[in-house]
Amino acid sequence: MEEPKSIYIIGFEEISVKEDPGNGRCIWCNKTRKFNTAHILSKKIIRNNHPSNVLKRSVCTECNSYLGNKIEDWFYKYSPLGTWANHLNRPAGKILSNLKYVPNFLWNDQIKEWIVIHHDKVEDILATQLLLNAENKLLTFHYDHSGAKQVKDVVKINLSIKDRMINGEFSDYLDHKLPANFSPRFLIYKDKLILTTRTLDDKARLVSKLAEDDAESPDFQLTHLNPNVLEKMSIQYSWSLQRYFILCAKIGFEFLSQIIGQEFSQHRRFDDFKNGIQNAKFDKIIVPFIEGKGYLVNRLTPPGWVCYVKPAKNISGFPIMTGQNKNCHSIFIYSVKGYLLFDVKLFALEPCQLVIAQNCNLEEVYHIEYDLTEQTLRFFKMEKNRVNLNDKLDFEKTIDSIRNNQHLTMVTLRDLSPPSLLQ
Repeated sequence: MEEPKSIYIIGFEEISVKEDPGNGRCIWCNKTRKFNTAHILSKKIIRNNHPSNVLKRSVCTECNSYLGNKIEDWFYKYSPLGTWANHLNRPAGKILSNLKYVPNFLWNDQIKEWIVIHHDKVEDILATQLLLNAENKLLTFHYDHSGAKQVKDVVKINLSIKDRMINGEFSDYLDHKLPANFSPRFLIYKDKLILTTRTLDDKARLVSKLAEDDAESPDFQLTHLNPNVLEKMSIQYSWSLQRYFILCAKIGFEFLSQIIGQEFSQHRRFDDFKNGIQNAKFDKIIVPFIEGKGYLVNRLTPPGWVCYVKPAKNISGFPIMTGQNKNCHSIFIYSVKGYLLFDVKLFALEPCQLVIAQNCNLEEVYHIEYDLTEQTLRFFKMEKNRVNLNDKLDFEKTIDSIRNNQHLTMVTLRDLSPPSLLQ
């Protein structure tokens, strides 16, 4: 992607908004139906709700159910959004519960091993397992909710696994489709011992090693897993670009209706956009995700603008806006050359940049920000003709003036095109 030519700091003034009483028609389907309470930012990705985040007379029950069940719920089960939501809203002891929806294997980047997880036992999501690693060492994984290294208990587990193996009290699970670097192991599932491996040779190596080694010897290494285990894990998530585009578009469009009014949102200029959402064919890919690395190596969204407007498919180079506060959900709504743009960032994801409609000229640039730390939802705007694109702007002076006024915020404008686009 082209490097930004310039960076500008812009002051936005805070505004208050409330829902339009409306005309009895849904902003999504334009039909007169029974309304349902719609949360613009899902309650799962915020710590507390705000009146300005709720629409009671704008979204019908059918459209709200479609967006909730097909889009939001899917992400909060199968994607990194679900894990971040758990981090945000759940106590530490429940932090692993979202993993019941992801594939059965997690990669521990610190020790370079796959770890098998249970899908049916949230409280014991990480299976107790004894494996033979690439260095021919026996390694025991045991998840302890108390956070204490209960070595004596692990020794008992090792002795029990060894005794049950010698007595033939185990079953085999052999599958060459397991990851290529998957170490053979015994794992405990519902108190049953299962030998899990890719090949018969791997099985023979594990059985031989365990039979000859003393379960209390230093050769038995203990890897302790605690509630912070996710920091060391590469999790294999499901991801859907199409669903994510719709999720971000849904958030931006409902905030737009909240700010400008339902009649504006029901205009025919949005027909292509709404049809694209209602008739979407959902994709699904599997992505590894650790410390921000995922789709396209370090992204979960493709770089550049995604268009819901057919004539705009090849248009690029729109300026990109980014909030200064890092720990926030951040949404920008603005128009450039008649194209309506949504710039939506959730959690630590890159902004999702969407071209929503054409023949739409907004006189203001809007910024919506939910602060995950302060638990505040704030709305800001700036008239486009007040946007200062002076590359000699006094950075420190601008920051000080904004800090001294609690009703202003700062925004970074990455200008990838001629500055005149915003004027």
